[in-house]
Amino acid sequence: MRAFLFNCTAAFCFIAASPSAVMANGNVAPPADGIPHPFAVKYDFKTIDVPDASGTKAYGINDLGHVVGTFSHPQIPGQFSLNHGFLLKNGEFTTIEYPHAPGETPDIAEFAYDINNQGQIVGSYRMGHGFDYGFRIDGGIFSTISTSEFDVTAARGITDAGTIVGNFNSTRIPDLHSFMLKNKVFTVVDVPASISTTAHGINIAEDIVGEYVGSDGKQHGYLSRRGSITVIDRPGAQSTTPYGINARGQIVGSTFGETAGTHGFLLAKGKYFTIDYPGAVSTEVFGINNRGQVVGDYQDAEGRTHGFVATPKYRVDTGDDQDGSMLLLPFSRP
Repeated sequence: MRAFLFNCTAAFCFIAASPSAVMANGNVAPPADGIPHPFAVKYDFKTIDVPDASGTKAYGINDLGHVVGTFSHPQIPGQFSLNHGFLLKNGEFTTIEYPHAPGETPDIAEFAYDINNQGQIVGSYRMGHGFDYGFRIDGGIFSTISTSEFDVTAARGITDAGTIVGNFNSTRIPDLHSFMLKNKVFTVVDVPASISTTAHGINIAEDIVGEYVGSDGKQHGYLSRRGSITVIDRPGAQSTTPYGINARGQIVGSTFGETAGTHGFLLAKGKYFTIDYPGAVSTEVFGINNRGQVVGDYQDAEGRTHGFVATPKYRVDTGDDQDGSMLLLPFSRP
């Protein structure tokens, strides 16, 4: 792979919209009588561990089942790097590492956050001086995402059309902000009146999910759809962070504080479903593809972090849809 600078100095614009009411909760609480709730999503879980890694996190998955993420490893004497990105494709791991020029300061870490159906990968890398940069890999070519308007620190989501969302810093606009990059045009995507905004995921309709810190200093999730902002706060949770959204509008993420530890969630048609890796101390969910497969990480009882991919076992009929549609498609019960 070779590196080149991806320059984009075209139009610079700003999206502003008023947050709408908090999303209807639809929270699925365990029944007091112990009878399984009819609105349940069952998954087949598969652990993802990069060989010889001390920890693995799976961040993104495309419809072909190709997974990207990051793994940590013991520091090698004379080297700075502690984390690298990875691609898991057809059962084989490929390391994603920033291509160094001769005499260049080594990087500390790479994070691969998302992959589309064309195989384009986005993420971030951190150089030895501590600065973060967004990147894109297309056809095996590693490019830094850059603009003269601000410093791109991470590229977190990419659509099949190549539209990218991520984060940037700017001396002109204080604090952390989000952007959408489409056809070489950067657009600022921020929750109005927020202290900071992070864009984590985007689907083909350009619906964007992420998190923001409000003027109250508290963290909230959000969905940006056609210029309208919807707050995503799971009832009972101290914080809710949406990370991914697919073409059907199904959203996945993580919550903290509703019970001990961190839990993954699926938000579909206004209902929340908890996703916990069996026997794990905590679970995070970062990505979802159009087939309903999700990826994330979990922590075991020994404190080690593992990645995972989870596939729905069968379709779920909510029973309350007027059109009789299914909640999860296209999986059928074996």
